[in-house]
Amino acid sequence: MEYFYRNKIVWTGEKKGVLSSDGKPDIEMAVPPEFKGHEGMWAPEDFYVAAASSCILFTFVYIARRKKIEIESLGSEATGKFEMNNGKALMTEVNIRLNVKAKNPGENDLIREIVNTAEKNCPISNSMRARVTVELI
Repeated sequence: MEYFYRNKIVWTGEKKGVLSSDGKPDIEMAVPPEFKGHEGMWAPEDFYVAAASSCILFTFVYIARRKKIEIESLGSEATGKFEMNNGKALMTEVNIRLNVKAKNPGENDLIREIVNTAEKNCPISNSMRARVTVELI
């Protein structure tokens, strides 16, 4: 099984660009302010952290549905750590905090198990060099 995901980025001047893909809304992006870029715009670093966080969340949803667990609420917060490591600038950690509430409070142990399974099976975080951790809050 193979899937391909395509996008285009057009530079719009300064340290800005527009990310696009057929059938999806465009996203303005820029170099982050830490690298003399622009405030208030999405940056590649944001997308990196969001890729891991959203994949964990949607992998959790997939597994929970297969196990017929009804979720009352679900959200995540994520932080990525970007630093110099052996002379290279790179993302070294992504820490994801999942907030899950099942409709049936008796399923909390199963929720923990599903979070652990999602952490082990998320294709995006499994593809990253950064250490990805998931905490259930």
